[in-house]
Amino acid sequence: MWYLSGPMSGHPAFNFPLFHRAAAAFRQHGVAVVNPAEICSVDTTWSVALAQDLAVLPQTQGLILLPGWQTSSGARLEWQWARAHGLPRLLWSDAWTVLCPAASPPDLAWLLGAS
Repeated sequence: MWYLSGPMSGHPAFNFPLFHRAAAAFRQHGVAVVNPAEICSVDTTWSVALAQDLAVLPQTQGLILLPGWQTSSGARLEWQWARAHGLPRLLWSDAWTVLCPAASPPDLAWLLGAS
């Protein structure tokens, strides 16, 4: 099971649509993912949401870093935690190559909700 990590704070609807599209795309190809948008609600505080997310990380195989992850303080903390614990950290596009080698990655514009 892989954890989706990316930006939420400061985005409309906390960027949940991005997380839901990414989760659906990976699941369609048999990759089990933890979607933080399914763990946290939009009225959860940042610190509570991060604590909930970090509590799940030990149960995962690693992180899939969604576009914009590096601008997110929460995603950077998740990245640091994964690094400290020896978990792989894969960029979105690299995750497709590693986890779904027979499938073409979805269009980035679609992932970002632009198409």
